[in-house]
Amino acid sequence: MRRLLIAFLLLAGTAQAQPVPGSGRLDYVISRDGDQIGTHVITFQRTGDQLHVDTRVEIAVQIAFITVYRFTKTTRETWRNGRVVGYRAETDVNGALIKASVGAGPEGLIAIGPRGRIIATPDTMISGYWNIATVKQKALLDSEDVRLIPIAVENLGETELRAGVKARHYRITGELARELWYGANGLLLKMRATASDGSVIDTVSRQLLAAGDRNTGK
Repeated sequence: MRRLLIAFLLLAGTAQAQPVPGSGRLDYVISRDGDQIGTHVITFQRTGDQLHVDTRVEIAVQIAFITVYRFTKTTRETWRNGRVVGYRAETDVNGALIKASVGAGPEGLIAIGPRGRIIATPDTMISGYWNIATVKQKALLDSEDVRLIPIAVENLGETELRAGVKARHYRITGELARELWYGANGLLLKMRATASDGSVIDTVSRQLLAAGDRNTGK
């Protein structure tokens, strides 16, 4: 199930401006087969010419009131001039800690994780999915262990997620398989993945959920 959880990407192309919410925050609810199991919060802060993107993911799965799976991830992405120049992550999966980091070097991005050290191109992104630039990539740095993972992306066109809420829909295939829906501002509205046990994991923005409540009169 940990492969379902959020992460950060590698850009494989030219540098691009990052979409940033006016509130400085993206707030999501994570559900498993319709039942809420966690939260995913992303905050944005500018310092000089840098943009810091901080993510906190918390998941707990219970069966018969017993927690059988617990996942916590805290990360920071640092962007400069439209590129990732730094990244650090701590992921706790049922008590097992995974640490990873990425920094800019003369040869490109230097990623250090539990499997060792690799060098990626300077315009690589992390698999966090919040940024629509994700769908232009050919490979992602995994947000947990910073392995470089190839992906293929299919554009599924525009769809209406809720009444009056349109989104651009994409599908990623491969090891990081999931579906992604982005708003007109280029920010993630919804993400869906399928766990190894066949359960469906949805990460949905509270903005989108609130739009649904307004449209149903709740």
